[in-house]
Amino acid sequence: MSVVNTMSVDEMARDLLDDEYASWTRLGAYALAEYLDELSDDIGEPIEWCRVAVRCDFSEYTLSDLISNFADSLNLDWQAIALELLDGGDFPVDDLVEQLQEQSGCVIYVEQGTNPLTGVTDEDTFIVQDF
Repeated sequence: MSVVNTMSVDEMARDLLDDEYASWTRLGAYALAEYLDELSDDIGEPIEWCRVAVRCDFSEYTLSDLISNFADSLNLDWQAIALELLDGGDFPVDDLVEQLQEQSGCVIYVEQGTNPLTGVTDEDTFIVQDF
């Protein structure tokens, strides 16, 4: 016999945020919960919820963390990127996401925006399925 507990996106995100062994951002937890909810709909099967399994399968990184951890495995033109940034351009987030998706499959770009409580703009993050 098994018991199935259907969870809402909000309940999944709150469960992720309550995980003392993980450090999800609030928006990252909600983005990951929405992704898993949509994945369940797309495959037509329920996904058994386990926040430990989610923590083991996905990680959230800032851009600087991604670059320091994965720069060697990413096929990006770092010199061109550096020159673009020096000229006041933006980092090519779409290129980065595409490269990461080729390696891991799932990449969720989370625009953090300005925190309404502090007025500080938080650094955007990337949720990557561990590979």
